Amino acid sequence: MNTTTNNNSSIDITDIGISAPEKKENTMTARFGLSVPLTEDEIIHAYQGKPGKCCCGCAGKHYYWEDAKRMKLGSLARGYEVTADETNNKKVRSILKVINENLADAEFGGTYVSYETATRLYIVYLADDRLTEKVEAENARIEKMVVKLVEQISGAQSIGSEIYVVDELGNEYAMTVTAR
Repeated sequence: MNTTTNNNSSIDITDIGISAPEKKENTMTARFGLSVPLTEDEIIHAYQGKPGKCCCGCAGKHYYWEDAKRMKLGSLARGYEVTADETNNKKVRSILKVINENLADAEFGGTYVSYETATRLYIVYLADDRLTEKVEAENARIEKMVVKLVEQISGAQSIGSEIYVVDELGNEYAMTVTAR
């Protein structure tokens, strides 16, 4: 009894949250003009596309990390769910490598770092304070829901009982008690 479901998604309540990126000094200011490489932990997602075009995805593609926690960060950053077909660790690492190899010529935009060649545009998107706040709010929401679930589980009459919880966003979660 570790999983709750909400429509087509599920939450493993044994892992009740996601790690928020640590709040650090302004890393863009610290790196500007230096060759200190970016790390994988700082990257939410990456983009590769045609230079001189918009970055909505019509002239390139956004790539997200494959693990669930980083997919959640990507979802929070863009405002809707990242799906498995949008993930590719190899591409994110490849784009990060290109940018790290060209940091001296990269553009630093606060929440992103980009590098452009004659034929390609490479961007990595970084965690920022607004994203950290979203992650912390999501963790608090999940923790509240887990407390509600634990209260209902402890009050369940028998194995096989259905438990329903509605969070403050109106999402409904249902589960069946399989052990006490």
